[in-house]
Amino acid sequence: QTAQNKNQLRGLSDSSVFSLPSLRVYAIFLNTDDQLLGAQYIREAINYAIDRKEILNKLFSNEGKIAVGPIPPASLGSSPDIAGYTYDPQKTIEILEKNKWTKNEEGIYEKKIGKNKESAPLRFTIVTTKSMQLAATLIRDYLKAVGVEADLKIVTLNDLQQNYLKTKDYGSILIGESYTNFVDPYVFWHGAAIKDPGLNLSLYSNKKVNKVLEDARQITDPVKRAQKLEDFQKLVLADAPAVFLYSPNYIYVVKNAKNIDLINLAVPSNRFSKINEWFMATERIWK
Repeated sequence: QTAQNKNQLRGLSDSSVFSLPSLRVYAIFLNTDDQLLGAQYIREAINYAIDRKEILNKLFSNEGKIAVGPIPPASLGSSPDIAGYTYDPQKTIEILEKNKWTKNEEGIYEKKIGKNKESAPLRFTIVTTKSMQLAATLIRDYLKAVGVEADLKIVTLNDLQQNYLKTKDYGSILIGESYTNFVDPYVFWHGAAIKDPGLNLSLYSNKKVNKVLEDARQITDPVKRAQKLEDFQKLVLADAPAVFLYSPNYIYVVKNAKNIDLINLAVPSNRFSKINEWFMATERIWK
């Protein structure tokens, strides 16, 4: 279910509506091999331009949390010590102008890039699906407000998988990544996961990150593993290979059942984990 129809669901008789954290993180994955997005400072500038709080409010009525980094909030490896990117459009402007970008007549930053003799606008493509169109439109508007042009390419899920995820032919992709109870970012962020069928959507490879992820896979102690995953998040955020956005709650409706404890639900498949403890409210009818 979605947050948008949560209030309607609450009106159903004999129903309980639960809004529980999920293990899904949505982000704009920036192609670090791209001529433009390969520059770390540009990726940082894009990060500061996005109002994640407003996105979470407009899309989910705040039923979820801002995603500070690649690991879902409240999961092993998340920590209040990890600082993400705040909404600071002035910082975006400062970064770009410090790197000699200047605005053209349309208000878009431009600069001579590489061997080009002509100035080129700061423009990149965001590929996403129809279900993400509202988020993509908000993001495009935030970027336009600071002089960055984002072209939206709305495609079908099949098209996304066949012509973009497989080929890695895109500027950026706006999509969600889902973790299991055992949070293992290796499959999304290790350099070995760049080639198809790998899921490293930012085509990101950092030797330190690779080593931390390899080590984390070998650790069973949750405290030590959490520290490794915190280190991983800090390293990734410093390189800004993605714009981490939000982690929406999972909305779940139960009719005519009592004694339901879904507080620790992490993945939707776990929603029946304590079904043996649920009971139906019944009335004895005398005949």
